[in-house]
This record gives sequence, C-alpha cells and structure tokens, in this order.
Amino acid sequence: MSLLDLTLLYLIVGVGCAAVVYARTHGTRLRRAGSAAVAVPLWPLWAPLALIDDVAPRSRATDRAARVEEELARSVEAARGSPFEVLLPADAAARIQSEVRATLSRVAELDAVLAQPGFDLIAAERRVSELTESGASKRALQTAVLHRNNVARIQALRDRSVRGIEELAELVGALRSQLVLARYAGSSPEGVGGIVAEMWARVEGLGEALEAQEEGTH
Repeated sequence: MSLLDLTLLYLIVGVGCAAVVYARTHGTRLRRAGSAAVAVPLWPLWAPLALIDDVAPRSRATDRAARVEEELARSVEAARGSPFEVLLPADAAARIQSEVRATLSRVAELDAVLAQPGFDLIAAERRVSELTESGASKRALQTAVLHRNNVARIQALRDRSVRGIEELAELVGALRSQLVLARYAGSSPEGVGGIVAEMWARVEGLGEALEAQEEGTH
C-alpha cells in the first residue's frame, strides 16, 4: 500500500471519527464542530478523549428531581409516627418519585431531540425570515413555518416539564418544614393537608405534561 493510500485511509477514518464525535459531544454547535474538526487529523488521540471525557453536565431538572426525592424521604420520616403519617405514607411518596423519574426521563428524551441537527429553534426562526425576505414560494414558506412551530412546541413541552419538577421541588421542601413545625409545635394537620393537596395537584400536572408530550412527539 502506497503512502497516498495510507493517507487517504487515515483521513477516511478521521472523518468517520469526527462524525461520531460531533454526534456524541455535548454543548453548542460551535463546540461540537470544533471538537469534530480536531478529530479529523488527530483521531487516534483526540477521538477517545472527546468521547470518554465529555460527560453531560447535570441539568437543572436533574438537580431539582434529586431534591424532590431527598425532601420526600425526609418528609416521610418527619411524618412517621405522628398524626400526619396518613397524609404522606411511604407508598404515596414512592408514587410521586416514580412520576418525577418518568418526567425526568422524558425531559432527557426531548433534550436529545432538540440537540439533533435541524431542531434549533433560533435557526428555524431564522430560516422562516430568510424565506420571507427572499420571496420564496408559498409552499416552501409554509413548510418552514410548520417546522418552526413544531420545534417551538417540542421546546415548550420540555420547558413545561422542567418547570413542573421545579415547582414540585419547592412544594415538597415547604411540606417538610411544615411537617416538622406541626409535629413539634402541636399544630393541627390542616396546614399540612393543604400542602399535600397542592403537591398532588402538581404531580397530576406532571402526568398531564407527559401525556401532552406523547401526543406532541407522535
């Protein structure tokens, strides 16, 4: 095999590695493209580092979901052995945790969709503007508008789920403090009951968001 053949083979492998690096690297498009470009000439060294070391950062939703689970566990413990235990039994907390995990999983799925080429909302809006300004055909413009609206809807579904987890995290934190206060101050369970009712309303909201996501992504 000649030197030219070896060089071509090296570059072909480098391009293949670059494509994999671009697809699996987290971050902005510029960062992904830069990492992929480096992988073409330096793929034996760069590709393993880019693929192994590039760990997705914890998202805001992940942090809030972790807080929900922690606060729920502590709230169940605070209620145990008290008149408030009936308001937050362990099986109810487990159900809430399951709902949160399902929502978090769907957020991750939507994040993966939005990270794919063509699903950047700003770029989709820019494309509509470009077609409008250039006087493109009505059909082309309608297609671009439909795509932009679809991407915007996917983004809105994702954001709605994240907000739901965040609101639930704050509410569960308030529930825990109310339980502790009620237990040691000898308060009635009315205040705790109100927070629990609101918490279940938030959990139902997460379920509704999941149903909306199912409809929006099929």
